[in-house]
Amino acid sequence: MMKILQASAAVGAILLSCSSAKPQDAAAKPAAPAAKPQDAAAKPPAATATPQAAADLTKQLSGVTGLLKDMIGRAHMTPNPRDLSGVLVAGRFEQRAATVIGTWPIERGFVEALASGQIQ
Repeated sequence: MMKILQASAAVGAILLSCSSAKPQDAAAKPAAPAAKPQDAAAKPPAATATPQAAADLTKQLSGVTGLLKDMIGRAHMTPNPRDLSGVLVAGRFEQRAATVIGTWPIERGFVEALASGQIQ
């Protein structure tokens, strides 16, 4: 699973470094009201030069997330919400004018695993 996650992270880093996106302040906020109260979501925005650039970046990031899901499936594995695989495949991207907002739901179990050193 680690090799799959490293490959996905590398692809995502390449896409972001090649894009004209400028990361803005990231935020971790409580999840939607329908979510469990102990859950949160990371929602880092990225500003681009134009709405078209934001649309392109949204498509690229959604594609990388889909690729990660496919890679995990081909390895006959299942994303786990208590580790990075579950967080990354749950990512959703939306465009708002020239800004792309990524949302990754983060379950309490992931934070607990991270804090206890179970995720390295």
